[in-house]
This record gives sequence, structure tokens and C-alpha cells, in this order.
Amino acid sequence: MHFRGVATCRNLNASPFRPLKGKPEPVSVLPLGARGLTTHSFFAYIAKHMRHYTIAIILLALSGLGFKPAEDELKDKGTVYATIDGKMFKLQEGQLIRGMLVKKGGTMDGRTPARTVISTTVNGPSYDKADKTPFTESISIEMSYADSKLGEPEKISVALQYNSTDYSLVKDKSKVKITAFTWDDDHKHFRISADFDCTMRSWGYPGDNKKDVSLKGHLTNIRVTVPSWVTTTSK
Repeated sequence: MHFRGVATCRNLNASPFRPLKGKPEPVSVLPLGARGLTTHSFFAYIAKHMRHYTIAIILLALSGLGFKPAEDELKDKGTVYATIDGKMFKLQEGQLIRGMLVKKGGTMDGRTPARTVISTTVNGPSYDKADKTPFTESISIEMSYADSKLGEPEKISVALQYNSTDYSLVKDKSKVKITAFTWDDDHKHFRISADFDCTMRSWGYPGDNKKDVSLKGHLTNIRVTVPSWVTTTSK
């Protein structure tokens, strides 16, 4: 459908509005048909050019949504490096390495009181053992929580699943040392770094004839979540 007016042969991709030259003149309002545009072509023109503006607006909006530069993401990401008898422990790709404060119950006889520990686990490759049982290699570390305290924790516990075998910590031949402890501004998280040098013994020792293994490495910038029931003194 056309509006009444004089039909002209014009490039519909060109702007229907003439640029002002010199002294501005009053803008005359003419029927669309007088400009050589049908209703359809007019709205097609608007849609075509508004699409570019819309994309620009979306890009500007996304730029302000808090996307972090690669350098900031690297700083925010915790890492773990570990070796077993000098051989690097292979981590699963893409896993988010985090920690958690966990409340551990005491023993019934009262010899071991309830305590709060920093707990973190990293996973390695998964496969089936010789008996077709699924197995995932992993390193789990627990350390006594003491607000902002560096050095050796009062209590440690380390578990290792490696080469189809479960290992536990030989405490008198093992050390863990916290080297950094920093609270986030929200005080719902803190970050720790720690070094570990542990001797691990298989659960079936000595009957399985497996030798002890040496587990060494360090945690770097691990973000630890603090549950609401924990009272912190660094607020």
C-alpha cells in the first residue's frame, strides 16, 4: 500500500532526510509517498539502521557488567602443585579449586574435642581398577582453623588416592605449613597458601607390600568459604 504522492526513483538505502547546509531551514512534513517511500520501505530503513545502534548499545551494556580481565581472573584462581615420589600429580582439567571451613565432631571419650578445620580436595584422573571398580585419584588436606594464623596448624590430616591405592598420613613424618592467610572484604571468604611435605602409607600396609610414598607440593591462593556459624575476629 502506498501513500498518495509523486513516485520517484531513489536509492532506498540512502537517507530520506537531506543534510542541512548553511542556515537551518524549517523542516517540511511531507507524506511518505512524496519522498518516494512506501510504508514498508520506511520501516525497513528504520529497522536496518536501528540494528546497528542496538548492537552498539548492547556491547556498551555488557562492558559494564563486571567482566574481569584475564589477569584478574588468574589472581582469583587458586592453584595446587603436587608431586608423588617426584612425579607430578596430574589434576583434572577445568576443576574449580576451593576450600571450606568444616566442623569436626569430637570423640565419645572426650580425648579429641570438636574442632573447625580448613578442608580442600583436588581431583586427578578417573579410571577403573583391575577389578573394574571405578577409582578417582585425589588429594584431600585438612588443617586446624585459627584465624589469620600462619605456620604449622595444630592438627593436620591428609588423604591420598593414587595409582589404584588409598593412602593415609604418617603424621610423625609429615608437615604442613600455612604461608599466607588473607581475608576477603566481605568476610565470607578468606584465602590461604600452604606448603606440604608428607609421607603417605597405604591402607593395606604391610600386607599389600606397598612402599610409603612421598607427597610434596603447595596450595596457592585457595579461596575458603566461611559458613555463617563461624565467628571471625578480623571483621
